[in-house]
Amino acid sequence: MSLKSAMESIDAKALGLKVPDDSDIANIHAVFLKALKDIDRFCTDNNIEWSLAGGSMLGAVRHKGFIPWDDDVDIHMPRREFTRFAEAVRKGGLEGYFLACPGDEGYMYHYPKLFIKNTVFREVQSVPGEYNEMFIDVFILEDTPDNRIANAVRGRICMFYMFACSCTRVLKCSDNMLKYTAGNDNATAEIRKRIRLAKLLGRRSVESWCARADRYFSGCKASDSGYIVIPGGARHYFGEMYRRDWICETRRTEFEGMMLPVPAKSEKMLALRYGENYMEVPPPAKRAHHALIELRT
Repeated sequence: MSLKSAMESIDAKALGLKVPDDSDIANIHAVFLKALKDIDRFCTDNNIEWSLAGGSMLGAVRHKGFIPWDDDVDIHMPRREFTRFAEAVRKGGLEGYFLACPGDEGYMYHYPKLFIKNTVFREVQSVPGEYNEMFIDVFILEDTPDNRIANAVRGRICMFYMFACSCTRVLKCSDNMLKYTAGNDNATAEIRKRIRLAKLLGRRSVESWCARADRYFSGCKASDSGYIVIPGGARHYFGEMYRRDWICETRRTEFEGMMLPVPAKSEKMLALRYGENYMEVPPPAKRAHHALIELRT
C-alpha cells in the first residue's frame, strides 16, 4: 500500500477530522483565486514565466476554472524562473505570502510551497506551529539528459531522494499520523514501515534530505534536451517526463473569468497523466479530498 492510499483509507469523519464541504470549498476557491491573480500580476511585473499545473491545469481545460471539489492549487516554473521568483518574493515583493523551499528550517517537503498568510490548512501529516497555512504547490521543471542510460540512472537517484524525504517526513509527523490511523491496520503498518526505514537512513533530518534532493534535482544542465522532468511530482520522475515544447511553451486560457497561463500542449499532458478520458468528470467516490485537523480561510 502506498502512503497516499494508506492515508486515504482512514475514516476521516469518524476520527473528528475536517473534510471540506461545499461551503468550505467555495471559501477555499475564493482565497486561491485571489492568490492566482496576485501571482500572475507579480510574475508579469517581474517577467517570470509560470503556468498552472496538475489538477489546476485539468480544471482550466475541463471546467474553465477550479475542479469543483478541488481544495489545492498547483503551478509550474522552470528552474531558472523559479530562482528569480524566489529572490523576488523574499525581497518582499509579494505581500501577504511567504515562500518555503527545501532545506528551510522546519519545512518538510522536497519542492517549494507558497503559503498564504492568515489562513490555516493543517493536514494530518504535519507538526504543530510549522507551515500550517493554505499553500500553493510550486513544481519546478528540470532539465533531463537525452541519453537513455544517464536518464535512467538519474531518475532512480531522484526517486531514492523522494523516498528518503517521505520516510523522514513520516518520522517527524509520526505522533499525529499514528494517532489518526489507530484502528486502521493497513495504514498503521505502512506508517510504521516508513518510520523504521527513516531510522535506517541515519540521523539526517527531513530538512537535510529535502535540501539534498533539491540540489540533485537541479543538477542536470541540459537546456537543449528534448524532455523536461518534474522530479518532485506526484507521479515521480518517470511518470512526470514531458516533451520540452509541450510544457515550457505556454498559452493563456480561461480560468474563473481570468486568462491564466497553461502549458502549450496541456491536452497531451493531461491525456498522458490522467488517461484519454480526462474530460470525463469522475464519480463522487473517486474525487480526492484532504482530511484536515484544522481549516480557516
